[in-house]
Amino acid sequence: MISSAYLAGFFDGEGTIRIIKTKPNQRWGIVSPRYAAGLTLPNTHLQTLKEIRASYGGRLNHAMGTNLPCYRLEWSSRQVEPLLTIMLPHLRVKRQRAFLLLRFIYYAKAVKHPGGKARRKSDVEMRERFYLALRKLNHPS
Repeated sequence: MISSAYLAGFFDGEGTIRIIKTKPNQRWGIVSPRYAAGLTLPNTHLQTLKEIRASYGGRLNHAMGTNLPCYRLEWSSRQVEPLLTIMLPHLRVKRQRAFLLLRFIYYAKAVKHPGGKARRKSDVEMRERFYLALRKLNHPS
């Protein structure tokens, strides 16, 4: 079993905390952008990622690497909150990003959205602010 402290340290060095933004698609009836929480952990050591997946779930994919084979463990939507919660006490580098993503998740839970209908403008604006704030932390200028 991989400890939460080990996972947090590994994630601090290699992981990505993000909000995934999907553009509206009128053809599919999606009239507002969609925003979803996401965690990604890329690495070249497949066995370590398999052990992490065995302990914490996630979806393991082969990723395009430059010289070495690369793999990516991903968590999305409902998987993100419990994983961030157990890593949070141990995170150092990505602690602020984790707090921000958790705030986004709590906001999204509090604002229920009837499927298939357009989101309120104020809701889209708030989700966009979370998206841009996290993007700024991930890509400082």
